Amino acid sequence: MAAFSGAENPFTRGLVEKVDANGTPLWALAYAVSASTSINQVRQTADGGYIAVGSAQNVDGLIAALVLKLDANGAVQWQRELGSSTIAAYFNAVLQTSDGGYVVLGESYVTGTPLPVTSVLLVAFSPDGTVRWQQNYNNLDSADLSPTSSEHADCIIQTSEGGYLIGGDWGHGMGPGAYGGALLLKLTSTGDIVWQRVYSDFGQQFHGGAEVFSILQVNDG
Repeated sequence: MAAFSGAENPFTRGLVEKVDANGTPLWALAYAVSASTSINQVRQTADGGYIAVGSAQNVDGLIAALVLKLDANGAVQWQRELGSSTIAAYFNAVLQTSDGGYVVLGESYVTGTPLPVTSVLLVAFSPDGTVRWQQNYNNLDSADLSPTSSEHADCIIQTSEGGYLIGGDWGHGMGPGAYGGALLLKLTSTGDIVWQRVYSDFGQQFHGGAEVFSILQVNDG
C-alpha cells in the first residue's frame, strides 16, 4: 500500500495532513488501502511518528478495520486490516499504551443482515503491529449466543492501574418500544471485564438516549 497525492483514484482515500504552529501545511498524504479508505483518528506516537485508525472497504462492500503506523513524515511503517467475508469491522479510536504497544477501539458485526447488530471491538497490538489479543463485547442470547443489543464504542482511556475504560452507547430494538442509553466498560489490561454500566432513561426511545464521547479519570480514581 502506498501513500500518494493526486486524483488518479476515483474512490475515497484516507488523508493525513501536518501543519506547523501557524497552520501552514507541511505535508499531506492520502492512503489507498482498498477501494475506499477512511481514517477516524490519528495520534502521535512516542517515536515521533503517528498511528492512524479507520476502515478499508473493498469493491464488494466488505469492510475491514484498519491500522496504519506512520513515521514522522507520514510514510507507512506497517499496516493491519482485521475483517473477513462474514465479519465487518472498523476502528474509531486508538491510544499508545505505557509499554509502547497500542490498543485500538471499534465495532464489528456479522455481514449479510438487513439491520446489523454491532458489538464493541478492542484489539491490542505490540509495537511492531503483532496482534496480542482481541475481544468483542455485547450481551448474548442464552440460547444461540447471538448479540442481543447494538453496542457502539466512541472513546477509550488507559486507567491508572493499567486497565482501560471504554465509553459509547447501546440500544435494543428499533422503532416503538426500543430503548438504549450510555455505556461504560471497565476492563483489565488484557481486556477482561471488571464491570459494565449502562445509563438510560427508559421513558425515552433508543434514539433519544445518552452517549459517551469523552472520558477522564479524575484524581480520586
